[in-house]
Amino acid sequence: MRAWLLAALLLSPLTNYAAEPAPYQLKPGEFPPLHSEHRVSGELVEADFIHRAGQFRMEGSGELVDFTLTPFAVVRYRNAEADLRDIPLGTRCEFFLYQENKVGALQAETGADAAANEEQRKKHNAFLKVRGLAAWIDRVDGKKLTVTFFGDPVGIKALFKDEGIEAEKWVKEKRRVAIAVANEELRTYNPPVDNKRGVVLEIQSAPVDNFGCSGERWVLELDLLLEGFRKSRIVRVFVNPAWPIEDMPFGEGLYSERFGVEPSGPEANQFPFRTDFGNAHLPWYQLRPGELPPLRTEHRVSGELVKVDVVKRSGQFRTDRTGELVDFTLLPFGTVQTLHAEADISDLAPGTRCQFFLHPDENGAFTKASVITDEFTRLADEKLTYRVEAIHPDKLLVAWKLPEFENDRSRMEQPPDLGHGELSTDATARVWKGDQPAKLSDLAVGDELLVNLTGRTTTDRGHCTDIWISPDTHKAATAQQLAKHHAFLKDHGLPAWIERVDGKKIVLTLLNGPRRDEFKKFFDDNFKQGQEIKFALADDTLHPSALTQTARFTDNQNIPLVTHGCSGTRITIEPTAALEGASKGGVLRIFAPGWPVTTAPKD
Repeated sequence: MRAWLLAALLLSPLTNYAAEPAPYQLKPGEFPPLHSEHRVSGELVEADFIHRAGQFRMEGSGELVDFTLTPFAVVRYRNAEADLRDIPLGTRCEFFLYQENKVGALQAETGADAAANEEQRKKHNAFLKVRGLAAWIDRVDGKKLTVTFFGDPVGIKALFKDEGIEAEKWVKEKRRVAIAVANEELRTYNPPVDNKRGVVLEIQSAPVDNFGCSGERWVLELDLLLEGFRKSRIVRVFVNPAWPIEDMPFGEGLYSERFGVEPSGPEANQFPFRTDFGNAHLPWYQLRPGELPPLRTEHRVSGELVKVDVVKRSGQFRTDRTGELVDFTLLPFGTVQTLHAEADISDLAPGTRCQFFLHPDENGAFTKASVITDEFTRLADEKLTYRVEAIHPDKLLVAWKLPEFENDRSRMEQPPDLGHGELSTDATARVWKGDQPAKLSDLAVGDELLVNLTGRTTTDRGHCTDIWISPDTHKAATAQQLAKHHAFLKDHGLPAWIERVDGKKIVLTLLNGPRRDEFKKFFDDNFKQGQEIKFALADDTLHPSALTQTARFTDNQNIPLVTHGCSGTRITIEPTAALEGASKGGVLRIFAPGWPVTTAPKD
């Protein structure tokens, strides 16, 4: 075991620390000193391989703690360095914590099997060879970069020996190596294109009396500097010229054109308001009368639905972990999505964990909802399923699985798992296979699941309320919900947002969630340009007035999906009689020929 880790294990007091900040504050570009951490023991219950994050259950208290690995965090398993994906769920680990539950080091069970330990060491060396060694930049001097590698000094030396890397020889021979910009999760963009090459000028030693420092510091002179080559920034270095420089493994890159790969996500500086991912110094976006709010203006909160008022399109949910009760109102353009299909708020069952897209009300409280989705929808949107890896009496151990994709050689390829976690189950869980109810005993290792859950507390990850087995079952559930919602729209009318009133013409944005193709087909099947339709003005709860009128449908356009509530379809109608009460930001419902015209809400 590495000396600093052994010293920390022996000398640091065991503290049940999770949420309170540590006295020592991590600083960019600095390795924390020994004994600056708060150390806790716990059982690993979730690991996100891509974002180097997860959750553990604390020993003794049972508290669930979310954690994120620092860029320099050394993970050890079986007496060797490891990645989170190497550690089985349920393994007892020691977590070295700093502020915001950032982990400076993680020590999993050591294991006494020498052969298994050696196998783990070689496995991690192969892992690093594909991705490059992670480091941060200590200094930039012209085209010279001084970088310090992350890792265990013993492990780095063993890697260099295995790979024939003779650093001093590299300097004498002016060997050329490659370096690529990475982020805090050690993910790079497109190494074959974005890497820059240079020679190794000097080898320096770095102090190892801290966490995460390998003791290896190199000075490189590059042909060309990139914007990302700045002090304290993270890089990946391909330290052996013979190492292949290829795309990051599937799902791990910050940029990829392959289907199903997570993009890098938006940058906070793209938005002139606060978001969930940045701009904490700015105020949140304020809803504006007569305007649909742009995407990314929401604050997302997850929690268990407690109650619903269908008539008022409102309800209450209990937030995850804190248990705070939040009253919410679904905005006139607000949408509900369940089972990966559009829905009405009446389709949401109390007890279901949902994600709420919230906006501040006039008092600054987040009570106005533009989107509500269930867990099934979130997983399907991310193209994820849970593949069963083990079945226990009260829980399932599952891997996070992406679908197959067609690679550059026009062959189907299965991406590696993105993470794994546990799902709690009990006798109350409803199970579906095909179009028939099933039982928990029908589950088998290898099954692909989508689920809905209850909310989470500080000690409970929530249990499965519903489990759908196999992709065919998932598609059938979505199709059934979509057909149900289309029947609902025919019965209640299609909601539309008034963009403007131009003389006798009314320009409308049809309201719906983001699934443009499904909505477009439904609309085109029921509405034809030039025909007469019925419509009625509605209130903020989408209940139409008793007065219905006739209009001619004259124009149909596709528009970008850049705001909440937008279906991607804009139409123009011309009422056949003078219309009062219609103005920008108002809502109405339209009825296709043959639809029953309902002017009273249905419970």
